[in-house]
Amino acid sequence: MELLYSLIDDQYPDNGYNHTRPIVRAIIYNSQREIALIHILCDDIFGHRDYLETPGGGVENNEDLITALKRELREEVGAEITDIVEIGEVIDFYNLLNRKNDQFYFLCKLEKLHERHITNYEKKLLFEVKWIPIDTAIKMVEETKRTKIATLVINRELPILKIAKEMLDLKEL
Repeated sequence: MELLYSLIDDQYPDNGYNHTRPIVRAIIYNSQREIALIHILCDDIFGHRDYLETPGGGVENNEDLITALKRELREEVGAEITDIVEIGEVIDFYNLLNRKNDQFYFLCKLEKLHERHITNYEKKLLFEVKWIPIDTAIKMVEETKRTKIATLVINRELPILKIAKEMLDLKEL
């Protein structure tokens, strides 16, 4: 997958990283050209969190990217997906976790919605799934209050949302 960009964590003290986490994320669109975003609302080591991000999560041992993507989207959103297209890779860091993230982004179509199956940790983080027109989603992310953690997420997600919008504009839904 093509590396699109790499970001540093300039919000928290840099103590280096001691592990890398492969992560899959998706821009899932439905027939109304809405995309799924996760509204994160909690307080933790990163401080107060209140922002939108694309659904996805860590690749487990022995999973390929597509298998992990389908599992994560089924768990977090309840989504069965089709028409999976690579967007690209983004590398970023979470200094507080001493972690490098290899984020692999995909564009995919919602086939069917089911009940979500989220972990107890995700229940604390995943406030709700929102289906939003992509233009509105871009505007909402741009207008998010820039806390430290929100800045890291916005810097990662906003360029991807704009690329996905261009890709969707070329698709006939």
